[in-house]
Order: sequence, then structure tokens, then C-alpha cells
Amino acid sequence: MHRRHAARQERRRKQLEEAVGDLHAVQSLLDLQNEDGASCWPTSDASWVPDWESLPSNLDPACAELSEDEKPGRAQRKRKQLEAMAASIMPFVDRLIEERQQQRVRIVEFGSGTGHLGILIAYLRRESTHVTLVERKDYTCRIAQDRISSLKLDNVQVFCGDIEDYASSRQVFDLGTSLHSCGVLTDLILDLCCSVHASYVLCPCCYGQCSRSENLSRFQRPRSKQFAEVMNEERFSSILSGADYAIGQGDWNFDDCPNFAKAKFCMRIVDADRNLSSERMSCYRTCLRSLNPLNCSPKNNVVVGLHSASCMVLNR
Repeated sequence: MHRRHAARQERRRKQLEEAVGDLHAVQSLLDLQNEDGASCWPTSDASWVPDWESLPSNLDPACAELSEDEKPGRAQRKRKQLEAMAASIMPFVDRLIEERQQQRVRIVEFGSGTGHLGILIAYLRRESTHVTLVERKDYTCRIAQDRISSLKLDNVQVFCGDIEDYASSRQVFDLGTSLHSCGVLTDLILDLCCSVHASYVLCPCCYGQCSRSENLSRFQRPRSKQFAEVMNEERFSSILSGADYAIGQGDWNFDDCPNFAKAKFCMRIVDADRNLSSERMSCYRTCLRSLNPLNCSPKNNVVVGLHSASCMVLNR
């Protein structure tokens, strides 16, 4: 067993070396993408970190279905992830509320599961937002609906179906979000947001799934003209695989690990390519952020795209 694990680790090391290798030529693209759009995005605000003790227990991932008795540490990590996303997204939600004045800001959380992020946003801004949770699993939809009912929230609805079903409903929204949207789901969310001119704040995961042949046939890689000029599909597939970083059980001090640094570099390439693609499709300014602290999750990129109308408000 140990030998097989060591062999897998060695293959992973070589894969990461191949993925990062001579790709420092793309650093200028990453630097430019980070700067472009950053000035029109509010600084993450730590004051939005939820005080779980003062909130209803149904908002707290440490209660109910994420009990520490089942998977030790999971609930606390989910808390940290929600805190980091709240710090990133809530300042922007407030700016959109200012822009829309008397109209509710329409927010959609894709791949919402039981709705931890979306329900938290709806509770914090119940008078000025309307949140839709899009989730395809019936049992998680039922849990989300029970939580909404227990909190007596009238500004949240559950859409039970996948993103294609939701797109077919032709509903318009202002902001799309996700916390750990797997594989090409991130690309599908980004494209749907672009089609309705909605801004987005997304935290992707499962990058390696995008390199599967069936997914490469859905989305040509690289997606952007800029990255297509510096690498081909084969090299980008290595980048997608290199972006997946798995941690051992209990090994949550990974943020100083060299292999994580290489995976983080690969994640930034994939997500910068996504952002540059959205800039080409519509009038967006984009930037990349990270969940803070990094070790709340090995998948900690935050992909931000602001539609031009929102940028005008944020620059006032």
C-alpha cells in the first residue's frame, strides 16, 4: 500500500513539474489579468465574517447535517469557507443593492447543496435580495427547503434541477455565485452569467475533471485567445490535471507545501483563462482572488467577473 501511495505521489510530482515547467511566460498574462478589473471590486471585508453564536443555528454548518460527530473538522472548515466567501461577496452585494435602490438584487447560487452560502446571504440581506438555490439532488433540495422554512425566509427559493434546466427557464439575475462548483459546472455558470449580463463570484473545484475527453469536447481549451497564443490543448490539459491538489487526512497545513504552490499556479492559469474568455464574450472586467485563509480549502481560488454596469457603480 505504501509503495503504491509513493508511486502515485511521484507521478503527481512529475505531472506538476510538467504542468508548471517552462510556463513562466504566462506570468505576465496572470499579472495583467489580476490588475485588470481589481480597482472596481470592493476590498474583501473581514467585518462580514459571521458571528455564528449570534445567528440562528440553522445557518451554522456546525449544526444539523455537518455534525462534527460524523466527520471531525468538516464543519469548522465549512465555517471558514463560508466566512471567506461572505467577506468576498457581501461588499459587492451591498453595492448592487445601492445600484438597484428599491429593487431586490437577484442572486443565484449554483450547485448549492443544502444552501449554506445562499441562505446566509438571504438572511443577512432579507429585505433587499432574492436568492435562488439551484441544486439537482432531491434530498439536498428538501434539506434546503426545510432550513428556509425554519428560518421563515420569504426571499429564497429552491430550483431543483441542473444548470441547463435553470437556463431553460430563462430567468434573469444580477449575480451568480458558487462555492466549490465542480469541473465544467464553473464554465457553465460563467457562460450563463455572460448570457444574461450578470456578474459572478465563483469558487471552482475539481479542475482535473475538465481534462476528460467528454469535457474537452464541450469546452475548447484554452478558452481565451490570449492563452491559446502561448499553449496548446495538450499542455493545457496538463495544467488542468496539475491544478487538482489532494491532501492527506488531517493534513490541513498545506499552504506552505511546494506541491500546493505549483497546483495554485495551475489553478490561476485555468481561472485566468476563464475570466479572459468572459471578457471576450461580453463587457466584463475580471480579477482573481483567494479564500482567506488559504488552508480553509485546497480549492481556494475566487473568480470574479463584473459586468460593465456594475463596474460603473463600483467606480463612483
